[in-house]
This record gives sequence, structure tokens and C-alpha cells, in this order.
Amino acid sequence: MPEYHQQGLNAPRPQLVKRASALCVRRELFRPAIAARRRDHENVPVMELPSFSQWVLWPQRYLLKDCNHPGLYLLRRFDVEPRIRLGPVDAELLYIGITCDRTLEKRWYEFDRSAYKRKTGHSGGLTFNSLYCGNETAETHPWLYVSCLPIFFEEPKLSAYIQFVERWLIWEHVQRHGKMPECNCK
Repeated sequence: MPEYHQQGLNAPRPQLVKRASALCVRRELFRPAIAARRRDHENVPVMELPSFSQWVLWPQRYLLKDCNHPGLYLLRRFDVEPRIRLGPVDAELLYIGITCDRTLEKRWYEFDRSAYKRKTGHSGGLTFNSLYCGNETAETHPWLYVSCLPIFFEEPKLSAYIQFVERWLIWEHVQRHGKMPECNCK
């Protein structure tokens, strides 16, 4: 331990003449605190991103298991049928959506009405429409796929968990790709 640490607050402080030596002195002063902080975080469990269902074409969305529950869903463009499971923060992800008080089925219906019929009720659907349908009514795109994560908690855990995972996925997407998914505006 440096001498000035042992003498307490009244110890003469080392002179900071050169910039490089000043950084060394500052680093030395904070080293014990940094080491303690690292030790505290060694036992913190690392959270893994949740596993979503397989990807299915948008018109086949109601075939996904447990879509009659609240949860999260992902929308992505695939030009060919996906053969592998992609993580929930893939660079090509278009939208991360949630529903807490309705089923996934009902929320998907609202997205579809907004995305392809220009009806209000789903802001992500309206954003999708403006980006991919030119603000016009349109037919379902043959490249749109959906994956879901139904959640089976009771309130208040249900809403808290769904909203937490949504924000976490958006955060991970921004961290990895430097941007929000295209249809997520908030």
C-alpha cells in the first residue's frame, strides 16, 4: 500500500507534475475500490437471453404453440425459409413486440390490421406499413416470419417480466448493432 494511504487524509499528497504520473497516482488511489467491485460481481449470475419458438411464416402464426397466452414476439425478414434458430437480437430483426393483457393471437391480429390495412391499434404495425407498404393497404409479405415466447406467470410478475425482457432485448440489439429494430420506435 502506498505511503500516503497509510498516513490517512492528512498525509502530504504526491505532486502531480506529469500527466502520465498523475494517471498512475489516480489509478493507485482507486485500485482497492476497483478490485472490491470486481470481487462483488464475480458471483452475480450471467443472464442468458430467453429461447423463442421456431420461425414461422406470418400467415401461419396461429400454429405456434401457446399463442393463446401473453408474451413476446419477434418479426424478421427471411428471403428463404430459415433452417436454423437465430438469437432474439439478430441484426435483421424488424420488431420486438409484447402483450401483457391480451393473448399473442389478439396482438398479432392488431399488428396485421395496422400493418396491412392501415387501421390504428398497433404502432409497430403502422411503422411497418410506412416502411414496407408505402403507407398503403397491402397483401401479406411472403418474407415476413414470426417467433414467440409465451409467458405463463400470474400478475404482477407477468407484466413485469414481459416488459423487462422486451427492454433487455432492445438494449442487447442496440448494443450489438448500434440501432433499434426498424419497427421499434420507443
